[in-house]
Amino acid sequence: MVLLGVAIVGSFTGCQDKKSTESSSHVSSSGGIHGGGGRSRGDISTAKSETSSQVTTAPETTTQAPVTTTTPAKVPIIEEFKYNWTGEHVTDDFKKKVIDISDQLQIDQDDLMAVMAFESRFDPAIQNYNTNATGLIQFMPSTAESLGTTIDQLASMSAVDQLDYVYEYFKPRTGTMNNLGDIYMAVLWPRAIGEDDSYVLWSQGTNTYNWNAGLDVNSDGSVTRGEAVQIVIDRRNEYGLR
Repeated sequence: MVLLGVAIVGSFTGCQDKKSTESSSHVSSSGGIHGGGGRSRGDISTAKSETSSQVTTAPETTTQAPVTTTTPAKVPIIEEFKYNWTGEHVTDDFKKKVIDISDQLQIDQDDLMAVMAFESRFDPAIQNYNTNATGLIQFMPSTAESLGTTIDQLASMSAVDQLDYVYEYFKPRTGTMNNLGDIYMAVLWPRAIGEDDSYVLWSQGTNTYNWNAGLDVNSDGSVTRGEAVQIVIDRRNEYGLR
């Protein structure tokens, strides 16, 4: 903010002696004003012309206060997130890219971070020894191929570079993922996007149940969407609110 100070300068005018004023001019009977030299009316016109030609007007000068602008402080990337996401691969560049792709996918960046934290703890090379699922969101071999890559190529990428494939995976579902549960279902079991927490994903006696038996929190022989999402929430909460 610029504060403009205004200085008021006072001036004083000297007073002329009354007698001096009276001797320098007088009023004639004709009503004309004559100088002490007793000039005629014609002389007055000439005097005015002479006087006006001698008077010069000093150029007006203006002083403009300097204008200062204030650049808004840059908001640190960390303040864009509600949770304290940390880890070897969780750099500022990684977070910036997560914010960017989340905006494009119309999802919350903390929800996307929570899914990746649960699936891989942000390790782009981690692999499931049962299914060979690899990377940030555990790409299955067939999924990697559908995206034009392989799990070996994904494992050799940096976390920042692998986010390009995370985006490409979610892109077809833009506009359908309205909460953390929907984002996680897009990874785990897409047909459950939009379903409620009681929706049963798998039941005992199937390969998919066996691969995901750890999600059966109450050990009742079935995994519900609510059970699966709660484990993701628990992982998110490990990082803590900022």
